[in-house]
Amino acid sequence: MTKRWSFLLALVLVCTINGIAMAKTTVTHFHYSGHGPAWHEYLVERAEIFNATHPDIEVQVMVSGSSSEYITKFTVMLAGGTPPDVTDFHPALGAPYIIDGTFEDLTPYLQRDGIDLLRATSPAVMSVLSTNTGGVWGLPADIFPVVTFYNEELFDKAGLRYPKDLGNEWNWEQVIASARKLTVDANGDGTPEQWGVDRMWARWYMWIHQTGHQLYDRVIDPTKSYWNDPHVAQGLEFPLSMMLEGIATKPNTPGVAQTYFWFGRMGMSLVDGPGSIGAYLREKPFAYNIAPQVRGPVNAGTEITVDAYEMISTSSNKDAAWEWMKFISLDVDSHARFVELTGRAPSLAQLQRRYQQLCPYLPSNYMAFFEATAAAGTQTNYIHRDASAVNAVINPLINQIFTGAIPIQTAAAQIHEQVSAILAQ
Repeated sequence: MTKRWSFLLALVLVCTINGIAMAKTTVTHFHYSGHGPAWHEYLVERAEIFNATHPDIEVQVMVSGSSSEYITKFTVMLAGGTPPDVTDFHPALGAPYIIDGTFEDLTPYLQRDGIDLLRATSPAVMSVLSTNTGGVWGLPADIFPVVTFYNEELFDKAGLRYPKDLGNEWNWEQVIASARKLTVDANGDGTPEQWGVDRMWARWYMWIHQTGHQLYDRVIDPTKSYWNDPHVAQGLEFPLSMMLEGIATKPNTPGVAQTYFWFGRMGMSLVDGPGSIGAYLREKPFAYNIAPQVRGPVNAGTEITVDAYEMISTSSNKDAAWEWMKFISLDVDSHARFVELTGRAPSLAQLQRRYQQLCPYLPSNYMAFFEATAAAGTQTNYIHRDASAVNAVINPLINQIFTGAIPIQTAAAQIHEQVSAILAQ
């Protein structure tokens, strides 16, 4: 018998007196399958270890299906007075719960245990996990910074320098110039066999932020729209100009999904993050690398998303839930195992330089993920109280902009008027 298992057996024996086991506190961790099977595997594996080393606590992992099913079940559990103790919403999915206080403020727990979360992670992570009142709504699971992906083979054929070697010269003008050289329409039929830049209609708000402009008065629970500012047109003109020139794909074009970066027909992507590597590029179908996000007129900020673990404010097992959350989020060995299983970028600063060791299939310039995270202007997307209503206004009009059906200024004015009405409710 190994020393480890001898120790665990001793713990169990100590906790059993005259054949009567100590009462256990049950912690329910409710997560959803959208995080992927590796996430579930991690939670189940860690729960077994945690339960064996915490004889007074038993963690039970529950999983739901789609995001809509997850929200529906969570709502029923809350209404029925039987909430889970821990969840793992990402900011967009958990927006209403961040705003209305469904998630416990973790600040007192962090202070009690002497944990400096800012030092353990980064300012960008803290900006995502902080509420408008200075609270902390979750502990980080990973980070998803959006960076430049580029096909080295296509850049070599076009005689272009790699984005990672350009430093601050990797800017909007250089993207456009590179995309022109990377786009190839060999048979002249108007549909390139090889494109310059991928899905510029996605994460379009990044380009507005790179002009130094914010679309709202605050990131979490905005109350005022700034869509009527000229910087909106300046930001959106960057992706639109490339679509109109035919060097970037347009949304809703037949066959566009077969042109995505990981199929090898696209020179670069400015809208992907670590998840794309594990999902599509793990086997390295062609030579590629990454670089920090392109620089706009004011900054090189990008979008960052932080998946998180939350404690439910109506939980009756908060202290036990907190111990479990610390174990899966802040324990270095646990977090290293999470990164190894999922391929996601570590949120703990001390694991950043071990990222490639844990995931050998990463590109050589993997530290660009963390450089982008630290860039001035990097932020998460807006967390709206009624995101479905806001998106129902914005998304169709943005799509019309990028298909050339409506001028930017006209669409921005309509969005400003309609979203302002929603925010005023």
